[in-house]
Amino acid sequence: MSNKINIIFFGRLTKEKGVDIVLETLQKYQNNDKINFWIFGKGDKYFEDKIKEVDRARAGVKYLGWQNQRTIKKYLGKSHYCLMPSRFLETFGLSALESISQGVPVIGFAKGGLKQFIPKNLDINRQKGQNDFEKLDKIIKQIIDSHNNEEYQKISNQLKEKSKEYSKKHWIKNFEQIAGRNKRILVVSDFIENIGGIENYILETDKLLSQSGHKVDKFGLDSKLVKYRKFLMPLVGFNIFGYLGLRRKIKQFQPDIIWIHSASRYLGWLPLINCNGKTCLMMYHDFGYFHPFPSKVYEQNQIEFELNFIDFIKAGQTKNPFKIAFIILKFFSIKLLKNTIKKNTHLHLVPSEYMENVVSKSRNIDKKNIKTLAHFNFS
Repeated sequence: MSNKINIIFFGRLTKEKGVDIVLETLQKYQNNDKINFWIFGKGDKYFEDKIKEVDRARAGVKYLGWQNQRTIKKYLGKSHYCLMPSRFLETFGLSALESISQGVPVIGFAKGGLKQFIPKNLDINRQKGQNDFEKLDKIIKQIIDSHNNEEYQKISNQLKEKSKEYSKKHWIKNFEQIAGRNKRILVVSDFIENIGGIENYILETDKLLSQSGHKVDKFGLDSKLVKYRKFLMPLVGFNIFGYLGLRRKIKQFQPDIIWIHSASRYLGWLPLINCNGKTCLMMYHDFGYFHPFPSKVYEQNQIEFELNFIDFIKAGQTKNPFKIAFIILKFFSIKLLKNTIKKNTHLHLVPSEYMENVVSKSRNIDKKNIKTLAHFNFS
């Protein structure tokens, strides 16, 4: 490591991801020769343009836009800290896990799925300040003033050790304690093409399960249709095509276990009727089952109860008639989906322990039917 402190950010450039305070930080430290910032990602044009301005003004800020995982990992390996100030609740924090597996501490809001990866001294919420930028600024100043390579290396090694708790070996052991060994597993999800997020996790899980002696097949929109996903989403209310397709797939594959990952964006409730009488697992990857706009869920108490019709519309925080119409349609779609999942699911799985309360309280499900199955490190 050089004497300069390297800080990396990678993710969507949106306010929900905290990019507004990232931008303020770049602007404040653009003339500081003790620190470098590497920014990856695309998103709101306003943030892209502003970050490009700072990049052009100073060599210490480098905006690299969208890049593949290999390039990000290369820069992550040279970084001292990873900036991850997501305001909304993360269900887990795969990017944070990737960061600590490289020995890189994470700076952010220690809540939700990120709480387990952010130490107290790097938790923005624990700092004093009038706003989020001032609180983050306290951390950046502390990093610059007290950075010690020897002490840092000890912390870095501890993080690498911690990341081993999320190894593939640990994950498969935990999964087989739940589901058993050498099973025929049908993975069901809205999309089974790698478009990021849940889909990336599904493909990596598929490989790991297959390597461990399980027979795995998948059902969902594939590469031929995934590009039309925005036009197919209205089917979520009454998806007869999904119903017939899943029925045919179950008959052909004869699974021991049906593992549902995502059904709120395309499949909807109707195809899941096919799970009746089968051993079915449900994995909760996002808050789309609990709230009209998952990226607006900032605190756990927003979703720790079942929203009725009026509360669901209020949670959307909009007066736009088109958005209200969308929220109303989503409410009834989610209600049907919730009832179908509850009726046909044997075990509900969550990636972080705090979500056990969320699923239990918002879905009125006995905690004995909910288990935490943490994600694993892909790299």
